[in-house]
Amino acid sequence: MAIAIAVRDVIAKYTKKRVKIKWPNDIYVETRKITGMLIQNTLAANTLHASIIGIGINVNQTTFSKNAPNATSLALETGHTFSLYDLVEDLCQQVEQRYLSLKNSNNNDTLRELYLSHLYRFHESSNYQKADGTRFTGTITGISESGKLIIENSGASETFDIKAIRFLN
Repeated sequence: MAIAIAVRDVIAKYTKKRVKIKWPNDIYVETRKITGMLIQNTLAANTLHASIIGIGINVNQTTFSKNAPNATSLALETGHTFSLYDLVEDLCQQVEQRYLSLKNSNNNDTLRELYLSHLYRFHESSNYQKADGTRFTGTITGISESGKLIIENSGASETFDIKAIRFLN
């Protein structure tokens, strides 16, 4: 959550459009994907030992493959080109700030609230597809303690792991 918020904040700094976190760790400008992140955690005795984080931001790219129909970039969203050096500097500062805040806090409720306040489709009725192909309309109501997405459907809440749910347009 801390890294997603940091990256979201950097993107939001450069565009006046709505910037959201699409669970678990993509960043969207309006309804278009601008950033993807991969996070691999190493556990030791049920404790987080290390994390490796890869962050891909579409910065100055103006054309995309047909296989990425909803992709966008900072250049497309703003009409400007950007210094990669300045962007990386901003990103490193935000990541460090969020990391230090997380490291020095015993209470992650504030982090969770901030993440939810920027969560794509949070409290919006939307269409989804389960891994088995079942489609349904539901409302994202939160994130579980273990990081799973909570969606309410017909009055019942269900939690979903990363590959168990697909967002539909």
